[in-house]
Amino acid sequence: MQRTRRPTRLFAVAGLAVVLFGAWMTFMPHSPGGLRDLAEQAGPFGVLAFLALWGVATPALVSGTLLAGAGGMLFGPLTGSVVTLIGAAVGGAAAFGLSRRLGGDDLRGLGARAERITAAVERRGFRSMLCLRAAPGVPATLVNYAAGISRISFRDFVLASAIGGAPRAVAYTVLGSTAAHPRPLAVAAPVAVLVAMAIFGTLLAGATLRHDRRTATDAASA
Repeated sequence: MQRTRRPTRLFAVAGLAVVLFGAWMTFMPHSPGGLRDLAEQAGPFGVLAFLALWGVATPALVSGTLLAGAGGMLFGPLTGSVVTLIGAAVGGAAAFGLSRRLGGDDLRGLGARAERITAAVERRGFRSMLCLRAAPGVPATLVNYAAGISRISFRDFVLASAIGGAPRAVAYTVLGSTAAHPRPLAVAAPVAVLVAMAIFGTLLAGATLRHDRRTATDAASA
């Protein structure tokens, strides 16, 4: 009975994400400019409206890059960065909470290999999340849902997401703020940050894998 319930929960999480994504694609704008216009319609409450957009868009699998760029276009590099950091935290927490509510906090029951991978990630939740946030090419929206289904604590999720995702979020916000009037230095600096984060994420993931292998080897020889 237990093994049939767990995949059903995973399907419920996947179904929710698909429904939210479909609703966003049907009723909401798909470009930074469209998001900017939507937030501008809120007038003096534009910041709150944009934070609310983050809270809805992230569970709907909308790219954080798109949202950060729109924040830079709307609020400028400084205020936009602050709004993006808060919005990313709000959106990530919303997806995490929905996933944990529907999917429980257990990815086990999907086979021995999946259980070993899940256990390794959960064993060092903060570092695992930090690797995922910093590593290049990892879709943050899917990580939010996966973390909610796992046994990673909410605290580790929020802290690692804030630390690992902040440089990239600010970089995309600054790039968005220069979209109308690009300047070489204003473009080069965020790009340099993105490259540095890609290198850091790759090195951190490699170091974690090597540490896990050494630990497994030592345990086997003990």
